[in-house]
Amino acid sequence: MVRGIFEGLGLDPDASSPGREVVHDIGASVVKALNWERSGQVTENIKGDRAKVLRTAYEEVEGDEDEHLYHGMGWGREL
Repeated sequence: MVRGIFEGLGLDPDASSPGREVVHDIGASVVKALNWERSGQVTENIKGDRAKVLRTAYEEVEGDEDEHLYHGMGWGREL
């Protein structure tokens, strides 16, 4: 539908724009955040020193990842 609107208005639906780049980056950030969350879940299923190392790293970064994710989602809504 949107592609047809763009074409009807003489706009290139495949053209890159600053807004499109931001939305792309937000999407990539969401994927990274979900992957980081998944790595935290993995640590629940392993034991020993490796689990401690992974859990420590996860806990150190997890709070910042959530903040970045929510910040990015806010920018996406603004666009």
